[in-house]
Amino acid sequence: VRKAEQKNKLIDKDVPCAAGFMTWAGLKGNRLYADYEFLYARHHKYFNDPECARAAVELVLSHPEKVKDLSGNLSFAGTDEDTGKIYRIEINPQVKNKYNHIRSVFEITKDNCDKIKLDKFPVLQPSPTEDKQSAGRTLSSYLRYDTPENNNIKYKSSKNLKKSDLDVEYLSAMERGDLETAQRLVGGSVSLRSLAAGRGSIAEIVRIFARR
Repeated sequence: VRKAEQKNKLIDKDVPCAAGFMTWAGLKGNRLYADYEFLYARHHKYFNDPECARAAVELVLSHPEKVKDLSGNLSFAGTDEDTGKIYRIEINPQVKNKYNHIRSVFEITKDNCDKIKLDKFPVLQPSPTEDKQSAGRTLSSYLRYDTPENNNIKYKSSKNLKKSDLDVEYLSAMERGDLETAQRLVGGSVSLRSLAAGRGSIAEIVRIFARR
């Protein structure tokens, strides 16, 4: 599978969610906003790339279960029925420019999920028109590496990213062994052999960024 758009920043200004979710969750924004490079960078040990973080968010929001809030954010969980993995997302209840921002997505254990469940919270009932057979309850069903058809998803050119964003892009590329992307992000001034030799080395990372 070709992982298109890996070099860009993935932002969704209209994150899909179950019908009636915003009202059910008590969110006052018009839509949900997510910066998946940011979300991936926060908890990259759980995901292969930002696209996987996006898939986890959409998985949870398709069949959300309310759990205890964390750090002032509203919290929801969802289970990948294929692998049994449980993901938790955090949403800021404060509205910014008509959006509620998704602040975090990460994996939790079943024991942890059982402890934070809110059994008395009303269950979000599926829409009468929802096809339960095709609703999608596995992470893989939400992965899309090709350019999305949704016009609310924006890919920002890496040329326009701030240095801090480029740092995240570079570290992400090095983690997944994508040396060609890493080389492009540092302007091609470092050989692939040098990058390979210094992979995972903080000293090498510092040295490379000092050249910019």
